[in-house]
Amino acid sequence: MNNGGNTLFVAILVLNIFVLTALTTAIAAPTIGEITLNPSEPTPQSTIDFSVDINGDDISSVWLIVQECNENICYSGQNVSMSKVSVDGYEAEATLIHADATYIKYYVEVQSEEWTKSTYVELDLSKEPNDHTGNGNNKTPGFELLLLIMSMMFVVFLMRKRKI
Repeated sequence: MNNGGNTLFVAILVLNIFVLTALTTAIAAPTIGEITLNPSEPTPQSTIDFSVDINGDDISSVWLIVQECNENICYSGQNVSMSKVSVDGYEAEATLIHADATYIKYYVEVQSEEWTKSTYVELDLSKEPNDHTGNGNNKTPGFELLLLIMSMMFVVFLMRKRKI
C-alpha cells in the first residue's frame, strides 16, 4: 500500500473507533422504580409522602406531578420538586386540597440528558380518615384501660371483704 492508502485506512479506523466509543458510552435514560405513598390509602385533603428509586447518571431534577380528580373534572396538577434522600432515593410531600376529589393521578418526571416520565398511576381516595396510631383500628376509643381499672377495683374489693 502506498502512503495515501495507509492514511485513509488509519482515518477510517480512527473514525470507527470514535463512533463505537460514542455509542457504547452514551448515557442511558434513567430507570424509574415504583412510586410508593404514605399513607397508602390517602383521603381527600390529606398530606401524602411520595418516594421513588431512580437509577441513572447526570440527573439534574426530579418532579412529582399530582392531579386530583372526581367523576366530572380533573383539577390542575401540582408540580412538586423531589428531594434526593439517598443514592437512588427521592422523596416529596404533596397536600391534597379538593374535598370533592375521589381519585388522584400521579407520575414522576426526571431530567437528565433528556426528560423521562414514569407511567401515570390512578389511585382511588379513601372515604375514611387514616389511623395514624398504627394499630389499624379506629373504632376502639380506649375503653380497655377503663375495664382494667374496674376489674382491679373489683378484685381489691373482694379481697377486703374476705379479710373482714
